[in-house]
Amino acid sequence: MTKISDLGASSDCALRESLSVIRETHFQLHVLTGMMTTPTVLASRIELCNALLLAISGIRSSLVKDLHRTREPPTGLH
Repeated sequence: MTKISDLGASSDCALRESLSVIRETHFQLHVLTGMMTTPTVLASRIELCNALLLAISGIRSSLVKDLHRTREPPTGLH
């Protein structure tokens, strides 16, 4: 049986991972900004932006799941 605290822990872990990806990606984008723009640098920037979008999407999905979970009526309590 899954406990509510376990669900929160897995959600927190996913959130931490997404935030870590965002932090690292932000750093890498900052480094690339200082470089001369070449096709390779541009491709790297696009890949980093895609990584950011995926991380943000993951955070959004986690928040939606948490919201649905908190709005569900408790089960088994009579």
